[in-house]
Amino acid sequence: MKILFDLVHAASFKRHGKQMGIGAVFLAGAAFQLVLLPLPGYVYDVNTFERWELALIRHGTHGIYHDPSLHAPVTYGPVALYFFWAIGALHDVLIPTSPVGSFIFRLITKAPAALADLVLAWLLYRIAWRLKGEGPARIVAHVVLFAPPFWLATAYWGQIDSLQTAFIAAALALALEERVIWAWVALAASVLIKPQGLLMAPVLAIWLASQRGPRALPALAAGCVASLALTYVTALPFVSGLNPITVFREIAGAYSRVFSPSGGASVSAFNLYTITLPEMASEKLTIAGQTLHTWGLILTVATLLFVYACAGRTRSTLVLSATAALAAPYFLATQMHERYLYPALAVGLLAGLLGRSVALIMVPLAIVFTIDLVFALVGIHPVGANHPFLFSLVRVLSALNIALFAALLLRCLIRARSVESG
Repeated sequence: MKILFDLVHAASFKRHGKQMGIGAVFLAGAAFQLVLLPLPGYVYDVNTFERWELALIRHGTHGIYHDPSLHAPVTYGPVALYFFWAIGALHDVLIPTSPVGSFIFRLITKAPAALADLVLAWLLYRIAWRLKGEGPARIVAHVVLFAPPFWLATAYWGQIDSLQTAFIAAALALALEERVIWAWVALAASVLIKPQGLLMAPVLAIWLASQRGPRALPALAAGCVASLALTYVTALPFVSGLNPITVFREIAGAYSRVFSPSGGASVSAFNLYTITLPEMASEKLTIAGQTLHTWGLILTVATLLFVYACAGRTRSTLVLSATAALAAPYFLATQMHERYLYPALAVGLLAGLLGRSVALIMVPLAIVFTIDLVFALVGIHPVGANHPFLFSLVRVLSALNIALFAALLLRCLIRARSVESG
């Protein structure tokens, strides 16, 4: 309610009536979301969500992670399932005869993504305003609300990446206010939708410890306990037992089902593996005695350790390191989907405010990400692009992505050293 009040309160014109108030920008963004909602999006994902929503209502919530009637198993965390359950309940109350794939069912299924877009834009606007002031904050809000890399992946597609990213942004905002326990709870809520936010936990811990010194340790410990408690309590309606080990095992199992045992090195991400030739597409390919899957884990872990070493006591190192940590698996791990870069791009908007050099990295990353989304939406697999031009384009864009990520890591190192020398 406070966000809605702030939006309405802000809907005024600036001096001389030359600049639109930020509330009016959000109203325009909301109208744009309404335009996107009726569009078909990625039909497979939307229909899968609708089947999950109906199963939660008609089969019950307990054991949903092992429901044999589902066309595709549930691969999202319990916080996401509360949203799916609410949509399923709304369906049975308002439109009980509307089948999977119907127009009205699609509208309500895509609604959480559209609402999350607005919340994410508001949170990033507030953080940017705190970091750099009103002008840059407005740019951030406009980008999240109207730029294709964001609405294509959520309000149009029907996916809920903006929902998990909104909780990541909330964690950042709370960390900047040194509200340690609530920052951890917000980050945990993000992880209980999709697991990418977990990669940012060390960055937050290092930054909060640098701000509060030894006084941060009790709060960090309390935050960890609160996060574990949140995980257990929110998961209970959906798992098959009360044993905490069972609860955590079922959530981890749901996340692991995203990855196929016989999967390719890249599902649809433009990353390290799509630079290679088609015959190198399998993650089981062995190089120097290790599979591509193992090499991906080694590269990802090593890169994350480097990023965490660069994390430090300033706001700039916080957002830069958070961006790099969230992005690392997309570029280096195997079986990555195109949308897995979304949280890093959102936090990267804040990093782009730190200077032109970072913005020159994030802008082309966003452009390539948009092309990647379009490829996925029209059904072009990056490795299987059999047209010579498309295959060459994927290789060039993938190489560009890796070069840009390397530049981002270099900026993390330079920023960390400048902080140390300062």
